[in-house]
Amino acid sequence: MTSTTSTAEPLPTVEDSWARIDAWLAEHAPLSRALLRPPASPDAIAAAEQRLGLTFHPDLVASLRCHDGTELSEGAPVFALNGPFAGITGIVDNTLFLRDVGEDVEDAYDDEDDHELNAYWRHEWLLITHGVAWDAQDGLFLTCRAGDDYGRVGDYFNEDAPSFSEWPSLRAALSAFADALERRLPIGGRIPLAVDGALIWEEPTRTVKARPTSLLDLAARTPEPGPPPAPRPEPPGNGTYTTIGFVRSRAPQPHQPDVVFAEGVHPDELLLRAGVVGRETRARTHAEAARSAASPWAAARPLVRAGRWGGLGFRDAERRDGAAEPPGGPAQAGPRHPGRGPDQAGP
Repeated sequence: MTSTTSTAEPLPTVEDSWARIDAWLAEHAPLSRALLRPPASPDAIAAAEQRLGLTFHPDLVASLRCHDGTELSEGAPVFALNGPFAGITGIVDNTLFLRDVGEDVEDAYDDEDDHELNAYWRHEWLLITHGVAWDAQDGLFLTCRAGDDYGRVGDYFNEDAPSFSEWPSLRAALSAFADALERRLPIGGRIPLAVDGALIWEEPTRTVKARPTSLLDLAARTPEPGPPPAPRPEPPGNGTYTTIGFVRSRAPQPHQPDVVFAEGVHPDELLLRAGVVGRETRARTHAEAARSAASPWAAARPLVRAGRWGGLGFRDAERRDGAAEPPGGPAQAGPRHPGRGPDQAGP
């Protein structure tokens, strides 16, 4: 749970970090952004200090002057597993509650040990986040006690001894929050995600996703299928008799090809106008062209054929349901490039 800002670089101000957090939430998680409260007034901050009998650390004052905490409802912008930031009312109520609890367990600590963490809850500690349960059971605390640890951020959990986090200040914690949002960095083993307009934190997946296969790459590695081998006739067996009859059948309706004829236009020019690239000029029958179009070699691109019929050039745009052999028999053919030609269909 460390800030990604280098120790050699000055930390951004509290105001700068909150501006980055606000901008990210507004763009990616507007529902969570709407739950951040407006700034607290100086009078409200002064009244809270008077009630608690201490002076807030400047980092906390600056943070409250950006947002007076968060509305505790579904979609609230939480700070990873530390929960949403508390406003003045939450800080005062939770701190007073923990002071009362701390008085009951004061005898468990050595009075001669003045170390900052040698206490269940010190009078100068302020619970600044609501924790996972959104109450005073856990969360981040800020120490306002004079000394070497003044302004440090710690982790509080009611079933364990308090400890300091790796963030030396609230300023550093907010910088880490902004870095995590902008760069999708983990905090406490979880990464920030925007889902349905709200900020959530999830464990990063360890599954390496396979790179998607490109149809064009697959086509480049696949040879064009050749003509099928001619079937071998089966010799008649001994003692086999065949009865020959005549059955009247209806002639199948031919498919209507999409054929364009142009006088005095070469087939190569027709292919170029159709957006064909990488065309193959060897002759194919209609059956061979249809077989090639259905194979990975064509990479799901439509097939265009061109040829001559007397003094006319023709172009046949192959349909997926097949097309009749255009006049002239075998013709030049090639896969049509997606995205070129005004009259072509995409793959």
